Amino acid sequence: MKQLVCEMCGSTDLLKEEGVFVCQSCGCKYSVEEAKKMMVEVEGAVTVQNAAQLDNLLKLAHSSFESKNYEKAEDFCNQVLAMDDKNFDAWKLKGEAINYQINSNNQRIEEVYNCIMTAYRVLDEEKKEQEKYDIFMLLNMCLKGEVYFWLQQFEANRPTDYALKRAKNAYVDSYNKMKAALDEIGFLEEPKQGLLFAFDNYFIEKCNKFCLSTWKSTVAYNYYRNYMGKGVDPFSSLPKIRYHADEYRPTKAIWDTFIKEADNVIDLLKFAEKQINDNTNPEVVEAIFSNIVSFQECVIPACSWNVVWMNYVGSYMWDREWHLTDKAKENRRNTINSYLEKKHRIPERLRKIQAAQKEKKRQEKIEKYWQEHQEEKRALDDEQEDIRKKLEELKEKITAIDNANADKLEELYSEKNRLLPCEEAVQKQEDVIRALEKKRQKCGLFQGKMKQEIVTQIDQQEEPKLKELKIQAAAEKKEHQERIDVEINVLKRDGKEFRDQFAKLKKREQEITQELTKER
Repeated sequence: MKQLVCEMCGSTDLLKEEGVFVCQSCGCKYSVEEAKKMMVEVEGAVTVQNAAQLDNLLKLAHSSFESKNYEKAEDFCNQVLAMDDKNFDAWKLKGEAINYQINSNNQRIEEVYNCIMTAYRVLDEEKKEQEKYDIFMLLNMCLKGEVYFWLQQFEANRPTDYALKRAKNAYVDSYNKMKAALDEIGFLEEPKQGLLFAFDNYFIEKCNKFCLSTWKSTVAYNYYRNYMGKGVDPFSSLPKIRYHADEYRPTKAIWDTFIKEADNVIDLLKFAEKQINDNTNPEVVEAIFSNIVSFQECVIPACSWNVVWMNYVGSYMWDREWHLTDKAKENRRNTINSYLEKKHRIPERLRKIQAAQKEKKRQEKIEKYWQEHQEEKRALDDEQEDIRKKLEELKEKITAIDNANADKLEELYSEKNRLLPCEEAVQKQEDVIRALEKKRQKCGLFQGKMKQEIVTQIDQQEEPKLKELKIQAAAEKKEHQERIDVEINVLKRDGKEFRDQFAKLKKREQEITQELTKER
């Protein structure tokens, strides 16, 4: 059977329009004479011409994708798959092209997942092993994009019940797809769990980010907006709020919306809290708990107001209308207390777990290195063992010397710190001055002359004498201690050769320990 085949893209979809043949894929036009030359014999599903056509269509698909014409790229991939439904590149590229077309009115993540997984399934076992990481990374990117998109919508289109539901469902659905893909691709349990934790932590981090931005740009602004005007941070301008309080206060409708949207933001943060795992960033966890506390603290005093007109013309006053009940406020305060406690406990627990994990990995790397360098390790172990034996022998000798000199050293230290006669003289002179001071203080109101005589005696006789005694005592004490130190140092140098040898061997023993335990 003969068939027309486009020379540019390899498509067989050519139609005659106004006397010429037009390729419906790439738009190339051919005259009747040219079309006759393009007729080829088709003898089955796979021919040389078909292979060329598939190649051209894939090139056009990639070209369209790179030009961000994702719809056209998908169309070219469909043409390839119509001819070869086991084409890995076409399935993979189709999944990517669909992913970039997703929006709130075009929800096609299921197609994306099926296309990418079909791309994996059409491969033989050898190719599957080669491509599984690339397939996973592509799927991971698309599923993270799905989660990100619906969290973004939570902020962009107000935190309604529907937006909350979509954000939660996007995470749950994407997580289940991720887990199913990892099971099918055949990742080992430990790396698989790590990849799932990483996906959870991506959601947790983005959830906190978008909840905070939603609160600032929508929820809080909706309630406080008319106090200050657009663009002013409500929580940094409280004096301005009070200054303009007579101009506007929230109505019941605005208060209702504020409470509902605030609760939805808090609900999403609590949902993120449930996904916390051993690998979650403690700082992000702290931020989530802090935001829950902060938002609840803003909700508790919130209320609506109405205007009460006075009897005289043009005068009015504000009357608080709707607010939370005491029980509702108590429940929210209990929530605040709970999260304040969690804020201190959970991040600290995560830090300890992650530090232990880090140390475990470090030890595993060290063990792996020495398994590959067993001869070197054996030499170091033998040397260290020999050094430790020598250290024990030296320690026994040094201890014996120290024990022999212990009584003499104790006697010398006692003598060094003994109170000398010159120091006793200083103390006696200080007692004399204190006695005179007490005598002066006891003098009555009419004993001014006696007071003056005592002051003169202290200043002119006793204080100069004390100063002289202190100088003399300091000199004698210094001379005495220096003499004793000479004797102490002689005893301490006893066994010096053993001590020097011990210090040298100890240093080498520490160097070996560092070599055996250092980062690899």
